[in-house]
Amino acid sequence: LPALVLPADVSTEAMRRALATGAHDFVTKPFDATEVVLRVRNLLQTNALHKELRLHNRWLRSKVDEQRAYAEAERGERSQQEARIRRVLDERALTVLYQPVADVRTGRVVGVEALARFPGEFARTPDVWFAEADRVGLGVELQMLAIEEALAALNALPADVLLGVNLTPSVLLDRAHRLATVTEPVLERLVLE
Repeated sequence: LPALVLPADVSTEAMRRALATGAHDFVTKPFDATEVVLRVRNLLQTNALHKELRLHNRWLRSKVDEQRAYAEAERGERSQQEARIRRVLDERALTVLYQPVADVRTGRVVGVEALARFPGEFARTPDVWFAEADRVGLGVELQMLAIEEALAALNALPADVLLGVNLTPSVLLDRAHRLATVTEPVLERLVLE
């Protein structure tokens, strides 16, 4: 609790001693009752505000600690995600399945859509893999690997069959020069989706 001292001794030394023993304020005698009530009220309000501030600071520290723990966990998860994607890129560990596209009138296969699949210990859907790659800044690289793998089988397809590949605009914008190396006969058979 705050302490208000009411000394009769008005010397500087008496005031210093009062403050040194823990007093928060003092009013010398003779005193006005209104002034004493006002100072007591101010001391109590200040004390209450300090308590509230300490509680708020404690709450803020706990929130900062929570945020730090979350950020640390996020960094760890991101690091694991990046390692997974880099492993796929380094080992070229994806396969491509070719889904036929048929002319509904004739039933003849006119094209195939290349679909990336990720075998191995991380059996997750392709959309999860590509979203994770985007999160860690390797989305374009993973898409390019899938496109390169799809293009590798183009020669095995009949000459009149189109090859469809999925990509995002970021591949065209960031890696246009890599797609530009595709030869013209291949471009005539390539469908970008």
